[in-house]
Amino acid sequence: MLICPSSKLTVTKVAGLLCASLLVCSAAASLAEDKAPAPAPPASASVNLALNKKFVSTSPNKYKWDGLTDGSWVPTAPTCYATDQDDVFPKSVTIDLEKSSKIASVVIGIPAFGTTKNVEVSISTDGTTFKPVGTNQFEQRKEVKYTYSFPAADARYVRLTYKDHWDEQVNYPKEYVFTEEVEVYAPTK
Repeated sequence: MLICPSSKLTVTKVAGLLCASLLVCSAAASLAEDKAPAPAPPASASVNLALNKKFVSTSPNKYKWDGLTDGSWVPTAPTCYATDQDDVFPKSVTIDLEKSSKIASVVIGIPAFGTTKNVEVSISTDGTTFKPVGTNQFEQRKEVKYTYSFPAADARYVRLTYKDHWDEQVNYPKEYVFTEEVEVYAPTK
């Protein structure tokens, strides 16, 4: 039986096309469930103050994993940040926002690989004296975006301190710790 004589589509062909479409939609939904979108930054915090800002690491990586503030959340070199392989902790990276601003949240992303564990965020107006504003323990083997929220404070420098690492190696030697991106936002109004 022809459904559309001009295109010679039959019930069997239409059913096959429908079935293929459902499989593609099902696969896409499954992928979406596995990689659910991370929470967005605060609604009125539209300007990422850390975007393309310079940073200094106590343990720089020599393999071009230096995308800490480039605006990309892609977990590969060069758009992802990694420390070196030295097994000396804590390690830290400090972002210079170039001027003092009132900030109230820092968003960081951790890829599903590597051994990033406990990350402390601290802030400073002078680059010497830092005040901790939050610590988070990240799960291993899970890509996560996490928002450190704190009472609004003036800061020019934002520091991530990698306190330690997980013992299990995931894709890279366990001494490397990774961060996909860092975003810094002013308080919401």
